[in-house]
Amino acid sequence: MVSRESVYFINLRQAYLLSPYYANRLSSRTVLFTCVPQQVLDERKLRRIFGDTLKNVWIPRETDDLDQLVKEREQTAHRLEAAEIELIKTANTAYQKALKNGHPDIEVKESPRDSREDTKDVKVSISPGSPTSPASPREFTREDGTPILRTNYGFTGPDAEVVGSVAAQWISAEQRPYHRPIANYARRVDTIRWTRARLKKLAPKISQLRRQYRKGVNAPISAVFIEFHSQVDAQSAYQTLAHHSANHMRAEIIGVRPQEIIWPSLSFRWWERIIRRFLMQGFIACLVIFWSLPSILVGMISNIDYLAKEVPFLHWILLLPKVILGLISGLLPAVALSLLMAAVPFILRACARQAGTPTESRVELFVQSSYFVFQVVQVFLVTTLTSAASAAITQIIKDPLSARDLLSKNLPTASNFYISYFILQGLALSATRIVHLLSIFRHQLMPYAGGCPRVIAAKYHRLRKIHWGAVYPVFTNMAVIGSSCSYLTYSMC
Repeated sequence: MVSRESVYFINLRQAYLLSPYYANRLSSRTVLFTCVPQQVLDERKLRRIFGDTLKNVWIPRETDDLDQLVKEREQTAHRLEAAEIELIKTANTAYQKALKNGHPDIEVKESPRDSREDTKDVKVSISPGSPTSPASPREFTREDGTPILRTNYGFTGPDAEVVGSVAAQWISAEQRPYHRPIANYARRVDTIRWTRARLKKLAPKISQLRRQYRKGVNAPISAVFIEFHSQVDAQSAYQTLAHHSANHMRAEIIGVRPQEIIWPSLSFRWWERIIRRFLMQGFIACLVIFWSLPSILVGMISNIDYLAKEVPFLHWILLLPKVILGLISGLLPAVALSLLMAAVPFILRACARQAGTPTESRVELFVQSSYFVFQVVQVFLVTTLTSAASAAITQIIKDPLSARDLLSKNLPTASNFYISYFILQGLALSATRIVHLLSIFRHQLMPYAGGCPRVIAAKYHRLRKIHWGAVYPVFTNMAVIGSSCSYLTYSMC
């Protein structure tokens, strides 16, 4: 039988059942072990391994069916939310139009005067006197006599005589939100009614699967969360070899933050992790090789003035104004290389997840090491060699054996590109971080994008993640370039 705390922790895979109390308590003294053998996945055996220092044990179990139903329920709820908002907007637009044109169905009836206030009850919607602005606050008194202010925002609701949807009085059934589900053979259905019926069907199924999970019917996966009594005990367990076989019962991370966990990665066995990691490393190696092609083009553009003198069909470039030629050979390659390398971290994060990395922080470490290789190879080596080779390409074609001497002589010409690259990284990108152009676009130019109040509120209150795995390699590569140029300058002197 799974304990109650275990249910709270594992159900975090639905992202909303873990209270802040459990999140804070588990984050400091909890260690995540992966690749745990099946014969060890028992609370009594784990207590014998770690002794009295162990406080709580959580063994996650397979919840594929439950996760699929919960995901479908969330998608259905979001569709219902969007349809309700669309219906409200459509009905309100129709009502405002009818109000403006003097619709006969809008009746205003005055209620008996009261000593404290004058009220107007509208039969259907907001009062005609102030159709878009809230009503003025009215004074009420509590039982103890203290005054309070309350407003009905001009809306008192429909009369008791109104049956069904209020929106039906202003729009027809054809104007209601609809969609064509594949399960219904792409026939048109009312979105609001369909989603409400679907939610009613999903709720008992999800409850049934959760009851089965609490009974321990689901098979355990090869991972375990162990909480210790103190931070010292947790550190000792993290640094101790817990199993005699290699890659078994690996202590992945101490101080577990449940929001960081990549749950599908916990089910991988030790041999699956090894195979996946080798495959992803091979894929990244191939990506480094084939990514050199656009980097070669960028390196050639950085010395386009030298190349235009030697290649006949590029002579027209020399006829351009010096300002434009300077932008093409100086700023354009730096911007193009920055944009080209900006797409790499997204690919590396997907590779890290496929390799079985269990937490988001480990994903960023994976991205940092791989992205640094990309930066050194593409930004430094490939660009430097192609920039130097483009300045002496005709001489190399005539005398291939002199390529080494020619490259060493023309290598300093690549410094122009790196000066522009350093200026771009040090000034332009830093200024962009300060100005926050994307935030200005999101909050000022498109403040109500999405149309859903939940999405709009999350846009203003959610903290954006900083992906440090894509930040540090850029500056470490700049240090490599600077130290290499210093060494070459010293050796030439």
